[in-house]
Amino acid sequence: MNIIRAIEQYAYTKPEHPAYILKDTSITYKELKERSDALASWMLETYPGNKQPVIVYGHMEIEMVICFLACVKSGHAYIPIDDTLPGERINKVIENASPCLLFAVSPLPEEVSLQKVPVIKKETASSSLGIEEIIHTYINRSPEPAHSVGEHDNFYIIYTSGSTGEPKGVEITQYCLVSFLQWISEDFADPGASVCMNQSPYSFDLSVMPLYGTLTNGGTVVAVDKSLYFKPKRLVAALQKHAVKVWVSTPSFMNLHLDNPAFSSESLPDLIKFYYCGESLPNNTARNVRDRFPGSVQINTYGPTEATVAVTSVVLDNDMIDSPTPIPLGYKKNDCDIFVIDHEGEAVREGDIGEIVISGPCVSTGYLNNPGLTAARFFELNGQRAYRTGDYGYYRNGLLYFGGRKDFQVKMHGYRIEMEDIEHNIRTVPYVENALVFPHETDGQYDYFVAMVALYAHAAVSFSNEAEFVQDIKRELANTLPAYMIPREFIVIPHMPMNTSGKADRKKLVEQYLNAEAQKV
Repeated sequence: MNIIRAIEQYAYTKPEHPAYILKDTSITYKELKERSDALASWMLETYPGNKQPVIVYGHMEIEMVICFLACVKSGHAYIPIDDTLPGERINKVIENASPCLLFAVSPLPEEVSLQKVPVIKKETASSSLGIEEIIHTYINRSPEPAHSVGEHDNFYIIYTSGSTGEPKGVEITQYCLVSFLQWISEDFADPGASVCMNQSPYSFDLSVMPLYGTLTNGGTVVAVDKSLYFKPKRLVAALQKHAVKVWVSTPSFMNLHLDNPAFSSESLPDLIKFYYCGESLPNNTARNVRDRFPGSVQINTYGPTEATVAVTSVVLDNDMIDSPTPIPLGYKKNDCDIFVIDHEGEAVREGDIGEIVISGPCVSTGYLNNPGLTAARFFELNGQRAYRTGDYGYYRNGLLYFGGRKDFQVKMHGYRIEMEDIEHNIRTVPYVENALVFPHETDGQYDYFVAMVALYAHAAVSFSNEAEFVQDIKRELANTLPAYMIPREFIVIPHMPMNTSGKADRKKLVEQYLNAEAQKV
C-alpha cells in the first residue's frame, strides 16, 4: 500500500467529493491533490535532494493537510505542531529536529527562534512567497512519484513529552503507518462514503486514525477545532450539518458532551460508531453513550505513539460495559505481538500484571536524533522491533487489560498502590463523571491520596453540600477498596480540564491544588 496513491485515486474516481471540512470551508479530493502537488513541486525545486523533516505549525486548518501531503510527496517527513504549544517548547523541537523548513499555517509565537529555519507563512503581504502564493504559482505542476517518501522512510514525526522535560520526536515510517491503516481499513471503508469526526490536534497521534483512515477510504473528515471543544450545542449542530457517522476522540472529550441532552441519537441519527483512544475508558462513559445512542457500536482501542496510534481494539458488549471490572483494551492486531513481562523480562502468567511490550511492523524506529533514549526503550525481539511501553497490563481470556502506568504507581504506608486503580473505582460510582487521584506529600513522604472529582450535572444537585457527597462516596468505595487506598480528601470540580491532546490534564489539577494549599499557609 502506498498512502499517497491510496488517497489520490479518489481525485480521479470522485473528484468533487469533499475530502476535508472545517466549519464552512471544505476541499475536494481533486483540489487536495492539485494543491498539495503544487506545494510539493515548489519544495522539490527549492530543496533538491533534501530529506530533512519539515515542521507544519497550525491547528485544524485545511492548509495543514495540504502541507502534510506536500511534504510526503517531496520526500520529507512532516512534524505537526499545534498552535497551542508554547514558543519555548517549539524552540526545543526546532533544536532537536533540525528542520529544513517551517510552514506557519497559524501565526507563530514571538518567542520562537527562527534564525536556523526558513518560515513560509500561510499568506504574506511582503515580496516573499506565502503558502497560498506558492500554490497559485505552481498549481499546474505535479511531482514525480519517485520523489515521495519511501516505504521505510519517516512519514511523520510526532513530539511527545519527555520525563527530562525535553520533547522527544517519535519517528513513524510509511511502513509503520501502512501496518496501522491496513488493520483499521475494514472499519473505515464504507460504500456510502464515511463521514468521520476528528477532534484531536495533529500533534497528537490519535488524529492519524480519522485523518488517514478516512482519506485512504474516500470518506470525508470533519474537523472539530478548539472553538467547539467546550461548546456542546455548537458541536451537535456541526455534527448534524455534516451528517457525521463516526466519532473518534479521547474519553475525556466524550465526557464533556454527555451532559448535553441534545447529544443523542434523536438529534444525531447518522452517528453510529464511536472510537476511543488515548486514555482509559470509564464504564460509566460507555454506559451513557450506549443509552444515548442505542444500537450504536463502541470500539475501545489502545496504543502508544511509539507503536503507531493503536495496537488493540474491542467492540464493547453489554457485559463489558456493565461489568464491575475495567473495560478491556482489546485484542491485539494480527501483525504484532503484545507481551506482558515482569521486572526480569520474563512473560507473566495470564491474569498477572506486568509491563506491556509491543513488537511488530507498527513499532517506531526510535526517537529522532536521540540514540540514547532510543536504545533505552526500543530493542529487537524475535526479529521484530519492540518497544517497552511503561504501561502495566494483564491478559484475561485473550483480552488485554490496562493495569496502570509505571510512573503512576506510588508506595504509601508500605503498600504499592496504582492511582489508576483508585480512579477506576471512583468512576464506577453512578454520579461520578470522571476522577483523577494523586498523592499528598508531607516532608518528602506520601501520606494520603487526594481525589479531584467531576460529577454529572444531574447528580450534583443530589447533595446539599460537599461534605455529604464526600461521606457518600467514601461509603461506596469502602465496598471495593481497602481503607488505605480510599482518598482522604475529595475536591469537587465543575468539569475535568483537558490538555492540548484532549486528555484529562493531571498536571494542571495538581498545580491548582498545590497553589491552593500554599495560599492556606
